[in-house]
Amino acid sequence: MTSVEAALACAKLIIAAGGIVEKQTPQGIRIAVILRNRYGEEWALPKGKQEEGESLEETALREVSEETGCQGMITGFAGTSSYYHGNAPKAVFFWKMRATEGCRFTPSEEIKKLEWLTPPEAIHRLSHAEEKELVAGLYDKKDDIDIYLPTFARWGKTAGLIFTRTTSMQRWRRLSATIDSYALELNCREKVFRARQTCCVTCLEEARQALHQARQALDGQGDIDKGWKYLFAAQRMEILSMEQGQLQSKAIVLLNESEKLTGWRKDTVRDLLGEVECGAALTAENVFQAALIIDEHYMNQAYKDGLLRTHIVNLALILLLQVAFISYSFNQIKRVFSSTTELALSDNWMFVAVMFFGLLGGTVSAILSAPSATRSTRVPEMAHTIRVTLLRILMGMVSALLIVMIIKSGVGAQLFNKVIFESLGKTNYFLLLAAFVSGFSERLVLRSIRLFVDKKP
Repeated sequence: MTSVEAALACAKLIIAAGGIVEKQTPQGIRIAVILRNRYGEEWALPKGKQEEGESLEETALREVSEETGCQGMITGFAGTSSYYHGNAPKAVFFWKMRATEGCRFTPSEEIKKLEWLTPPEAIHRLSHAEEKELVAGLYDKKDDIDIYLPTFARWGKTAGLIFTRTTSMQRWRRLSATIDSYALELNCREKVFRARQTCCVTCLEEARQALHQARQALDGQGDIDKGWKYLFAAQRMEILSMEQGQLQSKAIVLLNESEKLTGWRKDTVRDLLGEVECGAALTAENVFQAALIIDEHYMNQAYKDGLLRTHIVNLALILLLQVAFISYSFNQIKRVFSSTTELALSDNWMFVAVMFFGLLGGTVSAILSAPSATRSTRVPEMAHTIRVTLLRILMGMVSALLIVMIIKSGVGAQLFNKVIFESLGKTNYFLLLAAFVSGFSERLVLRSIRLFVDKKP
């Protein structure tokens, strides 16, 4: 018996493991808390003693299954708690888990009740101080919506999460399912790697941590793009633990995927992985770098798509306000259209109508030109900001006023056919149509941005 084993025997140290089991609900994260009746009623996290031949992770998963009826999936290490059980010291190792299947809780003599509580509710309900501290430390104040933030900020953050999930529900569900399925794959591959003794334990631990961060970004922050970034990072970290045969299989997949790329990215991936077609050995670093290039391509595309979605939403809101303005001032706008006499710009409603139709033209033009603004990364970054969006629309309003002033001053008659111009230029309908068409001059701003980007090194 070693000195460590002798010390443990003398101390009669009890080793146990358990889980902080999460379940995602429409109202947010909930934690499993049980009412135990073994040593008198107490609210606790599910846990139990390690059995012979079990790893601590296996003990935690078994105890969670037995006490809650839930099949858990480990997403990270949560921490430890230690205390005396009678005269013997006891150490409990906790893992953070996600409930992967429907829980089938059945009350027993030992476990009377199971409840799913928010982290603050769980902290308040738990009977033991060490478990309260564990949950409080795990759900940091900066991520806790329900208790730490002031009421107004809490409402704002909650509304933001709800808006993100309702407007991007399909994307949210897809990423959530991908994270869950990859976690199961990672667990299975880790067992195979360990059995073959080809496993880079550190790489897989980092991959598991990145996967945990992906889940936190999705559930805790509602940030879908950030969740995808962490998921891709986890998949790349797994590459560093692969043996040669697995690297070659992965390289073939990446080579086929690179056919969707263009330019330098496609050439670089083929340079990194091209030797696999000849049966040559590959390094994990080459496969890792190829995967990084492909992932960055898709993330860039997703980033541009996100900018475009935000841009379209902003334009839709602006257009909605304009429709509301038409409804509010319908009678006055109708008077401008139906008037048989030419109204001067000094007429209040004629002036407002010209500006409004310039804004409307600029908005319609911006909506129609939005898809073409995604040709490069820097163009949408500049063109899709709310400031530039408003500048483009205001450009349409200014152009409308300028064009209508030119028409009414008679200068336009010298530039176009005088007879046609004078017959049309005397009607308010023609003036407002000219104001609307002038709104399309907002594209000059977009073209200026493209020229600036093209010249910038």
